[in-house]
Amino acid sequence: MKKLTVNDGGESFKELIDDFLKEKQTLGRSERTVENYRDSLSRFMKFAGGDVTLSEVNKQLILAYQKHLKDLLPSHYSANSHLRGLRAFLRWAYDNEYLQKPLEVKMIKGQQKLKEVYTEEELIKLLTVPDRSAGFAEWRNWAIINWIMGTGNRTGTVINIRLKDVDLANGTVMITTQKNKRISSHPLDSTLVSVMKTYIKKCRSKAGGEEYLFPDVYGGQMTRNAIRSAVYDYNRGRGVQKTSAHALRHTFAKLYIMNGGDLVRLQKLLGHSSLEMSRHYV
Repeated sequence: MKKLTVNDGGESFKELIDDFLKEKQTLGRSERTVENYRDSLSRFMKFAGGDVTLSEVNKQLILAYQKHLKDLLPSHYSANSHLRGLRAFLRWAYDNEYLQKPLEVKMIKGQQKLKEVYTEEELIKLLTVPDRSAGFAEWRNWAIINWIMGTGNRTGTVINIRLKDVDLANGTVMITTQKNKRISSHPLDSTLVSVMKTYIKKCRSKAGGEEYLFPDVYGGQMTRNAIRSAVYDYNRGRGVQKTSAHALRHTFAKLYIMNGGDLVRLQKLLGHSSLEMSRHYV
């Protein structure tokens, strides 16, 4: 790609994106977040022709890109995930004086859909203790379902919990891996403590503190895709057609509020950066 000048600095659009991503990595953004930025900005560059300079990025181009995403992608949620990446980059470019004036990137509005949650009948099927003869995967998946329903943790958090993080005697878990980068202690209710005692005695009694609470069949760390696949197989095996791991988190939020919980506390439990996001959940 030919070199392009931005404010006579000699940097190409691609080089600025590389600088932007390196800064996000230095600031401790997760690998997943950085890759999402990279994908969003690559998509925009392709739409703009690949050799666009910052001086050529204007309101008309951004509006055309918004329409392109809206027509191409299945929902405004998908489109907005890419627009957020572009918005973050343009803000960075302005803060670093590569842009003479800020460029606004508005999110696409769309009809919000009611969040999928599990019914009481479905939860009974999912939370019922496995047969004693059940294999490791069945017991682990049962424990995972109970864990998310008892804590509201994201799957990315669940796969990082180690045995040393769980204090069943005091009914707490130390969450060290969250999307918001914060380390916090979360309570475990008596029902979940009982479930975890049963699971650990059955499947993890010989494991060390550094080992994962919910490992794969080889004892290593599960991936996000692996946990989604595990929930899918487990739910179908229990006769439940819903198979979303994330819907368990929405169900946790719904039941928490229905049982008298407050929104501020729910925000902390869910690890949301804003109260508005927690309100959106419920």
